[in-house]
Amino acid sequence: MRLFTPKIYSKCVFTCLFIFFTSFMFMMPFKSLAGVTTTQTINIKKGWNEVFLEVNPVEPDLDITFQDTAITQVLSYFPDSTPTQLIQDPEEIDWKKEKWQTWFQAGHPQEYLKTLHALIDNQAYIVFSASDYTLQIKGTPGSQKRQWHPDTSNFVGFYVDPAAPPTFAQFFAGSKNHQDVLKSGL
Repeated sequence: MRLFTPKIYSKCVFTCLFIFFTSFMFMMPFKSLAGVTTTQTINIKKGWNEVFLEVNPVEPDLDITFQDTAITQVLSYFPDSTPTQLIQDPEEIDWKKEKWQTWFQAGHPQEYLKTLHALIDNQAYIVFSASDYTLQIKGTPGSQKRQWHPDTSNFVGFYVDPAAPPTFAQFFAGSKNHQDVLKSGL
């Protein structure tokens, strides 16, 4: 007794080959992006700056990346699920708390508190610079996914078109909760 007739067998082979080649074709665009290198340019002002890293750095080591630059401190928040923590002034935060990671330039008085050792893509950072500085980080397009933590403050960034960044009104136009604020002209 035969399980497959030649006609059924050829349909199964065709279906398997179709699935294989279709899967291969869908993977090609992602494979070709894997080797693409781009440079993210970030204009840093003197003092504290908020930075969202869009690339996976070729050189993630902060000691190497920020060597001989005006940047003296880098801070980032890595929550699991924590209560809301809002800050007004970065100088007032106790950076020794868990979830905050810090990097200090060599020779900084607090260098021994360093807990941040690598830059990662799709991560928000607070950066202190002694003067205006243009930071250029070479890397591949970001691929890290961030989990949103409800009912807490999420220290994350997002991608915007640098040539046409959104206004406050455009960004919150779809939010029903912000319509009163938008109508008031803020």
